[in-house]
Amino acid sequence: MIHGNVKKAGIYELKNGMKVKDLILLADSLEEQTFSKGFIYRILLNKKKEILSFDPNRAMTEDPKDNLLLENEDSLVVYRAGEFDSTKYVQIAGQVRRPGRYLRTENLTLSDLIVMAGGMTKQASYDSIEISRIDTTKINNFTKTKLVSITPDYWKNIEGQTYKLEDLDFVFIPRNPKIGEIKIVGIWGMVKFPGYYTLTNNQDRIATIINRAGGLREGAYLEASTYFRVGKGAGRVPIDMKRAVENPESPDNLLVNGGDSIFVSLKDDIVYVKGEVYVPNPVVYKPGASIDYYIGQAGGYNEEANESGTSAFLPTGKKWQPSWFIFPNPDIIPGSVIYVPKKIERPSDTLPLIRDIVTILASLAAITVSVVAISKR
Repeated sequence: MIHGNVKKAGIYELKNGMKVKDLILLADSLEEQTFSKGFIYRILLNKKKEILSFDPNRAMTEDPKDNLLLENEDSLVVYRAGEFDSTKYVQIAGQVRRPGRYLRTENLTLSDLIVMAGGMTKQASYDSIEISRIDTTKINNFTKTKLVSITPDYWKNIEGQTYKLEDLDFVFIPRNPKIGEIKIVGIWGMVKFPGYYTLTNNQDRIATIINRAGGLREGAYLEASTYFRVGKGAGRVPIDMKRAVENPESPDNLLVNGGDSIFVSLKDDIVYVKGEVYVPNPVVYKPGASIDYYIGQAGGYNEEANESGTSAFLPTGKKWQPSWFIFPNPDIIPGSVIYVPKKIERPSDTLPLIRDIVTILASLAAITVSVVAISKR
């Protein structure tokens, strides 16, 4: 049998005096780039296997050291030279159309690799292209870097673009800092021109977007307006929208990110009371009224209420849990939600303890009676 880098691998009849060259010729000769070592696996009389090495290329010249005489059930393996060559790669990342890992061929240049990666994107920078190369000069050094600049016609063989790459080089094509991307925010509700707006720069804030949307319409209620951010799963951001608009220098006037959205609410004259009250329902807003007033309008606390845990959620999303000693009458504004949680009953160990004590006393009483009865005998 013969396997590997021959044109017709397979099983062949053993003839008297057959040698390695004869079998290779029966297999239609060697393929190109055959490795300089092959093996013959031979079964001995004791059923153990023996391995013999030979050079297939020298065997074809009938060198007696390699053109060995074959025996019944010999199995020859011939290898391709490329299997023993270290297949090395280079990588490219950043502003190219097909970033990834590519085979490094001889004389591969930076220009060649960029073309193989589909070329540069429109956002790519032609300056400060960084090429990182493994640094073997010191133990604690990982890589050494080189900055290269190329021209817009980077596929041409111009100086700098013909920089030759080595095995495991890493090329990074940076983004041109002067070329931005379109970032869009949405604004809805009580503004004159709701819709989508693009950010003009990285300094646009909430008040800026509201002004670009034509400003507020009559009936707009900033206190209940909301701001949503999609980045990192932030969701609703509890801010004071009124302060953000009236005082652009305030911390509430946030910088706007692409994908964010603003909703300007309509005036709401209701306060919502929920949870452990007798009649959970909306209550008409009364200026200056306290939490107690709204709880009373909802029928008061029921038997399951945890009065000390009562909280007020303002329309901005902020939670206010008043301290009854410091703020007995917190300001409740329209659109607020007052929530009364349920009282949590902690399990009591009293009954099991009493049961155990009774059991012990009963046992002691029985023992005492027995002792007295015995002492009388």
